[in-house]
Parts: sequence; structure tokens; C-alpha cells
Amino acid sequence: MTSLELFNNPQLGGQAPTTWCSELRCDHWTQLEQLDMSACSLGSEGFRLFCSTLLEKPCLMPRLRGLCLGGNEVEDTDELNRSEEHTSE
Repeated sequence: MTSLELFNNPQLGGQAPTTWCSELRCDHWTQLEQLDMSACSLGSEGFRLFCSTLLEKPCLMPRLRGLCLGGNEVEDTDELNRSEEHTSE
């Protein structure tokens, strides 16, 4: 599978990311290039957890070129950007 659209799937949000993020395995999504998880009710915590998981384990989705995460009820802060800037220094 090279493209997956999970748009508007609120069951992936709330507290669920703490479960499914820990279950992501490097051998499951090796061919995935496009992922749409827009409007999945991730919230700020789930959004940060998912993004951090992808950044910490690039082997999870090594071919990923397009990632849509809009409309996930995320707080409008630069906290994630600031933490990334500190890790690149």
C-alpha cells in the first residue's frame, strides 16, 4: 500500500494515539508514501505524540512524502518547532 486515507476518523483521536503509536512497527508501512489523517480528533497531545514518533523512528514510514494532519484540534503554539530547533543545534 502506498497511499492511505484515514480522514475524519475520530476513533484514532482522544487517548487512542497512546495505544496505536506504540504499536507502529517499522516493517508494517515500508511502502507508504501518502498518509491523510486529517480531522481524526488527535488533539494537541496525540498530534505531538504521532509527530514525535515519526521523527524518533524514521524507519516507521521511510518513503513517506506526503502527510496531512489538518483539522485535528491542535493548539496553535510553536512548542514543537522550538523543541526541534533545540535538537538540531
